[in-house]
Amino acid sequence: MHHDDRRAHQPETDDGDEVVADDGCRLATRLSGPVDGEPVVLLHGGPGLPDYLGDLAALLDDRYRVHRYDQRGAGRSARRRPWTTARFLSDLEALRRAWGIERMHLVGHSWGAALGLRFALAHPRRVATLTYLSGVGLEWGLWKATFHSEHDSRLDPGQRQLARELAALEDPSVAQDAARLEVLLAADSLDPAPHAVAITRMARQLAEAGVNWQLNQELGPDLDADDADYRGLDVPVLVVHGRHDPRPAAAVASLVETLPRVHQVLLDGGHELWIDAPDELRTQIVRHMEVTRGPRW
Repeated sequence: MHHDDRRAHQPETDDGDEVVADDGCRLATRLSGPVDGEPVVLLHGGPGLPDYLGDLAALLDDRYRVHRYDQRGAGRSARRRPWTTARFLSDLEALRRAWGIERMHLVGHSWGAALGLRFALAHPRRVATLTYLSGVGLEWGLWKATFHSEHDSRLDPGQRQLARELAALEDPSVAQDAARLEVLLAADSLDPAPHAVAITRMARQLAEAGVNWQLNQELGPDLDADDADYRGLDVPVLVVHGRHDPRPAAAVASLVETLPRVHQVLLDGGHELWIDAPDELRTQIVRHMEVTRGPRW
């Protein structure tokens, strides 16, 4: 079934029950898919962005029970500190318990891929599979330098100037946040023109839901300090990356070499692969999640 046809027959996404973490932080959730479907939890990127994975959920919720949420600090969730990786991991565990999920498929995008990887390491018995989608790997120095250089090269001088001016604003409006996000998202794709409508819509939705740029800055150093040992991670991991993602696939190489149960796929697209290659992305994720029904890798 073609992606557009499948979406036309999707059930509406329902706002799920609000979950309160153990420190009192309110976390807004969303739910779609059949009640008896295997549970899939989507982890959006950022950090500091609200959930934006509705289109990815629509690729999966014809057969899976898809859970999404706004991570603390953005969107409809409370802007409560602390903003640390440890706290975000505790939030995900609180959500798992509240949802009554014994084992789940995790699909993390960008920063969400890193969050899913760390959760799988901390709670391997709770994770059936992990899809590490458009992540940045373990080579932080390599990905940052390459990313900023490549990302900037895709912007014309006017866009670069606009991005700098918008980033310098202390209290941007929703319209200004949307303009900044649209520039950033356009550079995530090698050729944004065919996806201009989708990019504009995504930027507007993110800005209207509520972006937390301060969270992004504060959590950065915590992300840089990932010195975990993933060599013993006993969870099947699918690493999916776009050939045209400005975040280099080469930076993920050391992670792929480290993980004992891993398969890597490169797709013809940028950072938001559900926009560039939705059908192939669905095929790869579903095939990976089916691995739990077959022999162990």
